[in-house]
Amino acid sequence: MLLDKISAIGRTCTGCSLCKNICPVGAIEMLPNEDGFIRPKIDSEKCIHCEKCEKKCPQLDHAVSNEAEPPCYAVKMSPDVLEVSSSGGAFTALANYVFDKGGYVCGAAYDEDFRGVSQIMISDKADMYKLRGSKYVYSKPGNIYKQVHEKLNEGAYVLFSGAPCQVAALKAYLPKDFKKLITVDLLCGGYPPEKLFRQYVDSVANGREIKNISFRSKKYSWYINGIRIEFTNGEEHIIHSMRDPYLKAYLKFMITSESCDNCQFAPTPRVGDFTIGDFWSFDKYDETVDLEKGISCILTNNKKSMEIFEEIKGSFEFVKRMPLSFLRRFNRMNEKRKPVLARQRFFRLIKDGWDFKKAVDYALNWKFDVAVSGCWTVPNYGGDLTYYALYNTIKDMGYSVIMVERRADIPGYDIPVPRHFAVNPYPFYDVCRIHKNFNDQAELNVRVKTFVLGSDQVWNFKLMSPNAIKSWSFDYVKEFRRKISYASSFGSSEFTGTEKEKEEFGALLRRFNAVSVREKAGIDICDQLGVKAVQVIDPVFLCQKEHYKKLIDSAKCSVGGDYICTYFIHPNSTKYGMEKICEELNLGHINTINADEDMLSKDRFNKAKWPYTLEDNLTVESWLKYLTNSNLIITDSFHATSLAIIYNIPFVFIKGSLNVLVGMDRLGTLLGIAGLENRVVTTVEEAFEKKTYNQPIDWEQVNARMKPEIERSRQWLENALKAEII
Repeated sequence: MLLDKISAIGRTCTGCSLCKNICPVGAIEMLPNEDGFIRPKIDSEKCIHCEKCEKKCPQLDHAVSNEAEPPCYAVKMSPDVLEVSSSGGAFTALANYVFDKGGYVCGAAYDEDFRGVSQIMISDKADMYKLRGSKYVYSKPGNIYKQVHEKLNEGAYVLFSGAPCQVAALKAYLPKDFKKLITVDLLCGGYPPEKLFRQYVDSVANGREIKNISFRSKKYSWYINGIRIEFTNGEEHIIHSMRDPYLKAYLKFMITSESCDNCQFAPTPRVGDFTIGDFWSFDKYDETVDLEKGISCILTNNKKSMEIFEEIKGSFEFVKRMPLSFLRRFNRMNEKRKPVLARQRFFRLIKDGWDFKKAVDYALNWKFDVAVSGCWTVPNYGGDLTYYALYNTIKDMGYSVIMVERRADIPGYDIPVPRHFAVNPYPFYDVCRIHKNFNDQAELNVRVKTFVLGSDQVWNFKLMSPNAIKSWSFDYVKEFRRKISYASSFGSSEFTGTEKEKEEFGALLRRFNAVSVREKAGIDICDQLGVKAVQVIDPVFLCQKEHYKKLIDSAKCSVGGDYICTYFIHPNSTKYGMEKICEELNLGHINTINADEDMLSKDRFNKAKWPYTLEDNLTVESWLKYLTNSNLIITDSFHATSLAIIYNIPFVFIKGSLNVLVGMDRLGTLLGIAGLENRVVTTVEEAFEKKTYNQPIDWEQVNARMKPEIERSRQWLENALKAEII
């Protein structure tokens, strides 16, 4: 298909609409994509596969015979023309040439409601006000190519001005070269979609009727320009370009199409007979010229334009031949420019319903409402899932979230990517760079309002580096920023560090604005540290199931039939005997184990001696799919147990050598809430003997017990995120 072929050569559709206009059977519509950019949609039932759209597409077939080093001029019209023009009035001079020959002029004009722009044709100088002035938004071609063709066939002169891609589209549409056609391509910075422009204008207008919009008002000067919106009630909105959110985003190329980052029409030879635009930084070449009201550049790209320029140059008040190399220094005339990283985040924020102005501020300045820190890059399925859940829970509350790791000068820091997801679930713009040191990490105070330490054993001094715990516990965060822990865990019923570590950690924790822990024992430990803590439920219970479904649906593994899924963090002899249960229940067996090689090594796990076939090196997506599609889960994992409760799947917990000091407190807290303490046994053999797996679970009762705990925990987090910083 057309878009696939454009993509195959490393380009993106420009939205020029040639394909729609040239299709002989009307099989192509131009519709906005999710970001609002206009793209073709082909009706496969109407399409006759003539391939005319592909053969004529300027992105697929672009050849220009114009001058590679065209003559370049700086020009200015009279003061009265400069006053109503964006720059030096070059467009007016060219339009007057055509009007004087009884011809027609085409260009971009605001729609009646000033919420969009379209290419129109005029035949009267009195209507020039419609076409003058820069319009930094996509201009809908409509049927302008057909109108131009009709007038040319009638023998009339036509001047067509537009973005270079639109000029290329017109030339591809026409069956031959027309002597009376004069094309003018603009030095273009790219185009934002009408959808964004409409949102911006609506926010400024606030119900007022618009009389006119000028993106380049010269009320103060050409250099100190800005947007001016005049209303029918006599009021006006005028603001400098670098203070206006729309212009600020446009000038940073954040809201323009990706196709504009790789524009084959930008370099010379240019596609139009003429190229016009602002002659920025002209004063660096000649300081004697008054630039108060602007100056234009004109390139005469071929013999036709050179001859016309000789005829019209007398209409300019100022003309100066300039080196083309100087123009290239200060205007976009190279094919490629560096993509703007903030663009994807900006459009994501807009899609999430953010206010335009706030979205621009956050995207351009890389601001975030919340930073989530903790062990989110550990090689542990449950750890991966709990941070995925916390991230999405806070985002669903309407906040922007950035994931933050420990500093690079702390041994054990990791590349900020959760390694066991098949596809990183955090978009690149929501993942913080690794900071070099304490002072470097402190820069987050400027960009982030609230810092949240996540769940899992982030306060276990036997498991985690003390310096990592300091970083995760926001030692670099200032007093004026909100600090919260959500369901953080000590991994034991006692503090596991030294007395000195306890003293230092207590001082850090007392700086927090709100502290919650996952286990009841954590409340007592915090109390010893002089901190009031609340017990809340693990983030996996707060996360909407739709987020898990995305992971499950993307999993590459396949499941079929009825089976038991086992997941063991500590695969050892206490887990032997699974075959008996499978045989008794006539169920298949999918066996998964811990992904943490270091932990398996400490447990002296020998894969060759493990008696069951392993689904090894799983992704989080496949692990989640295996668990949630099973008939029975047998595990020694807190998070696998949590998933069993969330999805109402019967389960048995094999505690092995775990006890309240190591690992069992968090499970006891959870099962106490759910009323499922009877699902715990020491070994698989004990589960077989007691038939624990056959004991029915009243899921209606379990869900009823879990619901208020989930709601209470969610409300605690919401309140903590909103609480005033004291």
